[in-house]
Amino acid sequence: MKNNKNLLEKGQANKLEDLHDIPDIDIASIVDLGVKVKKSFFTYLKDMIQEIGLKSIFHDKNEVIFISLLVVAVLGFFMINISDNSSEISEIYRFIFVSSPILYIVILLFSLFNTKEKGTYELEMSCKYNLYQMLALRMFIFSLISTVVNTIIILLVFMWKHNIDVLRAVCVSVTGLFLFSSVFIYIALSSKREVSKLLLVGSWVAINIGIYFIDKKMYDTFLMEVPIYIHLIVTLVCVIFYVKNLNRFINFRSERGGF
Repeated sequence: MKNNKNLLEKGQANKLEDLHDIPDIDIASIVDLGVKVKKSFFTYLKDMIQEIGLKSIFHDKNEVIFISLLVVAVLGFFMINISDNSSEISEIYRFIFVSSPILYIVILLFSLFNTKEKGTYELEMSCKYNLYQMLALRMFIFSLISTVVNTIIILLVFMWKHNIDVLRAVCVSVTGLFLFSSVFIYIALSSKREVSKLLLVGSWVAINIGIYFIDKKMYDTFLMEVPIYIHLIVTLVCVIFYVKNLNRFINFRSERGGF
């Protein structure tokens, strides 16, 4: 009996020694493996571009390039015409501010319409990156394209007339673009109705005209006399709001389930 007891104690001791041989388990590392790390907005966009490729993301790139060139020609013509015939330099800055989101609006709406027309809407919704995530990437790139195109138009007008402050004109343009874009995407997230987005496009022009007639001096002061750093601050706030809502747009399907 005593021998059996000794054998039992010896067996338990051996088991304890075997436990010491098991490597230490890092609980934190196991948790990290099980929890999906949330990517930042820019990391997410970079991964999308690397995995899908720009060619697939912009399957309508030829049309977008054509539209961009057409908008450059039209806006450039109107801006040069205004600078030739207007006695007030403020009219040029008003036109720059109001027209700054036009290219963004046109190529964004065209891209969405083209996706639905070609029947790729349902396909994109079922892919790893769905329609809303693709739209978030397109919106971001379209805003960059619009900024570059608007700057080119301003430089062309300056080369033609030399009667505008290029730095101020670019700041006014960027402020208008991201102010509109941030409001547009906020409404896109808040409402399923397409008419609300179309109303915003019309409202942008109407509101600017309304403010101008209500207080022309204040409107022109904001565009022409407010220090440039104020425009930069306003633009920065709009860009932060814009990127924040684009980040929400990536998860739009699970939140709302419609567009």
